[in-house]
Amino acid sequence: FFFSSRRRHTRCSGVSWARRCVQETGIKLCNDFVAVVREAASKNIHWLLISLYDSEEIHRESLIETIKMFGQSNIFTQRQAFVFMCEGLMNHPEIFEKHFLEPLKKITNDKVPNVRIAIIRMIRNHVVNQGPLRNHPDILEILESYRSMNCLLYTSDAADDLLCVDLGGRRIIKKKT
Repeated sequence: FFFSSRRRHTRCSGVSWARRCVQETGIKLCNDFVAVVREAASKNIHWLLISLYDSEEIHRESLIETIKMFGQSNIFTQRQAFVFMCEGLMNHPEIFEKHFLEPLKKITNDKVPNVRIAIIRMIRNHVVNQGPLRNHPDILEILESYRSMNCLLYTSDAADDLLCVDLGGRRIIKKKT
């Protein structure tokens, strides 16, 4: 089987090559221009990491660092993709706590509302669905930090009139003092 690049032809074979190609393709899809593609790919990248976790350290570490780089990016869609990646990774507590909890905590106060909304939706869904980290102190701290804000997030039904809503979808109206 031959893999064609712009100026080179490389003989490709074996499981290692297949994993590398799947990893590269998966990461490219996590960076896609189409939001739906980016979200779907990002939410499923954890399966690739789980398949690599107990083998081939070099590929595993490379993928872990690549995922972390999404969380540190200057491009908000990449930070948002990192949050989507964390959604699946939270179901693997040992891996998530070891590699991704701290990077997630660093972007909880992101300047872009889409990133913050993705974080709170991810954590809320994890807690509601009885995820393995639902009682983790850091996860609960992130959740509480959003609850303590006057305006947690905008939902599509409230976006038109810019009223805030809480996690249950109820509108929050600021009291004038």
